[in-house]
Amino acid sequence: MRAACRMTRWIDPDRPQELTPEESLSVNQDPVVCRLISEREKWKRRFQGTATQQPGYRIIGQAIFNTRQRLRAALLNQDVKSTLDQNDEMPPLQKRLAETVMTLPGTTIEEEFRRRNAAIDAVAAYCHFQEGGAAAIPRKRSSTRRTSPMPSKETSPQLVAAQAEKQALSDAMLLVFTEKRTTTCFLCLGEQSLPFEKRTYKFASPGDLTKHFKRKHLAHIKEGDRLQCKVCRMGLQHKQHLQNHAESIHGTVS
Repeated sequence: MRAACRMTRWIDPDRPQELTPEESLSVNQDPVVCRLISEREKWKRRFQGTATQQPGYRIIGQAIFNTRQRLRAALLNQDVKSTLDQNDEMPPLQKRLAETVMTLPGTTIEEEFRRRNAAIDAVAAYCHFQEGGAAAIPRKRSSTRRTSPMPSKETSPQLVAAQAEKQALSDAMLLVFTEKRTTTCFLCLGEQSLPFEKRTYKFASPGDLTKHFKRKHLAHIKEGDRLQCKVCRMGLQHKQHLQNHAESIHGTVS
């Protein structure tokens, strides 16, 4: 590890660590960021003075932040890689180690696993690379060796699946607040007792969602029933209130 740490002497201290004004402008002008900002402005106008208290407004704001961070990471990652590529003095194994260890985190759990595995392979390969410096002083080994349990490979697919479900729920939650005519039922999405497939199910068209909304939800409402939108975490006074809320907030026409 002491040898690996010395790779910093090869890296230019003036390497790109922040975005240039032009790169920052390109992030803010990204089509996805512009669309989300436009949606957030609509919420500001609709809920003047109370927009920040609305769950939908906060979800859109978080989506803007995540998108900007992802674009910024991609640009910085490219800048760092370009700087390393221009350094011809660094040995290939050392350059590979620097590139993999300094790579920015991935946007998905699959990308993060691949980044981790690439870094492990690079460190293992670098162990055979002889670098100048003082010889290591041998240390006495303890008589009792502690073996840490190796992570089971069987849990990796489960972790990946859990992260994928979490991301799919987050994406669906954003859509029911931003799409003008959505194809995901916001009532099913907010019902945590339902299976994941039913919560995130996308109908073929907004018209099919309307049929589902009428048949599965509106048709079963009785006078005096306590209604609520679990996505927005708010109570609804009556059936008409639910219909108005569905159309104005979640793009579901009935």
